Amino acid sequence: MVTKQEDGTQRWLVSSLQKETESTLSTFKKTVRKVEEAYSFIREVAEEGGKVIFVGTKKQAQESIETEAKRAGMYYVNQKMVRWYAYKL
Repeated sequence: MVTKQEDGTQRWLVSSLQKETESTLSTFKKTVRKVEEAYSFIREVAEEGGKVIFVGTKKQAQESIETEAKRAGMYYVNQKMVRWYAYKL
């Protein structure tokens, strides 16, 4: 929507906010669908006796990753690994 101000300038605020909101909502809906797909896949793997690896190396995720992986009897990584490469001279 375009609104004309008293000084003659036009504002596109409502229109741009509406488009931004629609875009954000669309992205959120896609994210929800993908999370549901991932959940279904992981559940199917676990039900068939397969193993899943839990990964979360950020400080706030480390404890819960370890706890939940152990609870589920799965593998986990909750620490960053530093790579050191040895070169022959």
